[in-house]
Amino acid sequence: MVLDFRPVLKQSIKEAGVPRGWSVSEHRGKVKLRVRQGSGGTAASWTKTLPIAWEVGCIGPVTDTLASLYQSTQGDPPKSLAEAWLELHPEDDDEEPAPGVPAVITGIDWQAIADRFYADRCKHGTKISQRTLNEEKRYVGAAITVLTGKRPPSTPYLLLDAALELRGWVTKPAARKSAVDAICRFLAFGMDHCGLSSDWEIPARQKAKLAGSGKASDSPPIAALSDLQLLQLIDSAQSDDWKNALRVMATYGLRPIELSYLTVEFNEATKRKQLFCTYRKACGGKSEKLETEPRFLYAAPLKDADGNLTSGDLTAAWEAGLLPMPPLKEKGRAVAQYLARMPLWKQWKVETEEQGRTLRPYSFRNSYSVRCHERGQNTAAISDAMGHSERTHSASYLVTTAEATARAFGEMGAADATDL
Repeated sequence: MVLDFRPVLKQSIKEAGVPRGWSVSEHRGKVKLRVRQGSGGTAASWTKTLPIAWEVGCIGPVTDTLASLYQSTQGDPPKSLAEAWLELHPEDDDEEPAPGVPAVITGIDWQAIADRFYADRCKHGTKISQRTLNEEKRYVGAAITVLTGKRPPSTPYLLLDAALELRGWVTKPAARKSAVDAICRFLAFGMDHCGLSSDWEIPARQKAKLAGSGKASDSPPIAALSDLQLLQLIDSAQSDDWKNALRVMATYGLRPIELSYLTVEFNEATKRKQLFCTYRKACGGKSEKLETEPRFLYAAPLKDADGNLTSGDLTAAWEAGLLPMPPLKEKGRAVAQYLARMPLWKQWKVETEEQGRTLRPYSFRNSYSVRCHERGQNTAAISDAMGHSERTHSASYLVTTAEATARAFGEMGAADATDL
C-alpha cells in the first residue's frame, strides 16, 4: 500500500517558515513548486519543477530547498524568485523563458497564454460579445485542463482529440467544430505573441478531420457492446477498483462522470434503498438552459455465456464498501484515459471504426439502452432511468443492434415452431 506523505510534507514546509501560497505537487515523477502571486512578498506567480523525485524520501530535500529559496528572496533589496533560484543554483543559468517556451524547469505557462488570448479577443479584430467570450473560455478551458493534467498531450492533434473527449463534444457536431476553431485560435495566438513553438500549429487536414462541418451527419453512430463483451472488458481490467468502476457503469448505463456522484438513498417508489446519482447535466441547448434531475438508478443485469444474469443490483455491495472505486480526480476524463489504455478496448475501437461506428465511454450507456429495450422495458422508463428525456433518448441513443434484432426474430420463430 502506498502511503500518502503529502500531509507530512505540507506540515514540514510550514514549520520551516515557508509562507502560505507556496505549494508542491507531483509532475511527471518530480516535485513541482507553485508560488502564488503576492505570497511572501513575491510580485508575480512562479513555478518550478524541482530536480527532486516525488516520493516519500523527498520531504527533507523539498523542505530545505523551499526554506532556502524563501530566505534568499527576503534580502535587502529583496530578490525575485528567479534571481534567488539562480543564485542558489548557478548551474541553472538560462534566462526565464517566455510564457509559451518549453523549458526543463518551468514548462509552458498555458494559463498565462490563455489570459492574454482572452484580452486580445476583446480588444482586437471583430468585436465579440460577452456570450461569445464565455464560449471561447469554455472551449479553451477544456484545452487548459488537458494541458495541465498529469499526462499532457505532445501534439496539437492529441490536444484537440483529448479536449473533445473530455467534454463529450465528439458526438456534438456544432460544439465540436466550435471547440476546434477556438483552441486553434488560442494556439495560433500563442505562436504569434507568446513564443509558443511552431510545433503547435496543426495541419489543415487534421483540423478539418477533427472539426467536421458542424452538421449532425458527420457523426458516426456510436457502437454498443454486447453483454459478453462488457463482461470480457470488465474481466480484463488490471485492478479490482477499475473492475468495479466498469461493472457499475455497465450495470446502470452511467455517464463516466457519474461515478463520482453516487450515494445510497431510500426510494419511496420501490420502498427500498437504491443507488442514487446526484449529478446534474446541463441540457436544453442554446435557447434554454436546463439541468437534468438527480435520479435513482435501476440495474439491467448482464447475461453470461450460459445465459445467467450477473451484475445485478449493486446497492448493498456499494453501501457495505465492497465496491471501492479507483482515484477519479479527473472524473469522467479518468475513465476515458483508462479505457484508452486497455488493449481490448483499443482492438475493439479499431474494429468498430472499420465498420463505420465509434467506440467511446458513452458506449456503456448505449449498451444499457439496447439491453433494456431488448428485455421489454418501455422508452419512458428507460429514459428516466438514464437521466434524460424521451426526445433525447430517441435522437441520441441506440434502441437495438443488428445482433439484438436477429436474436429477437430468432426467438420469435422458435416460439412459433413450438406452437405448431
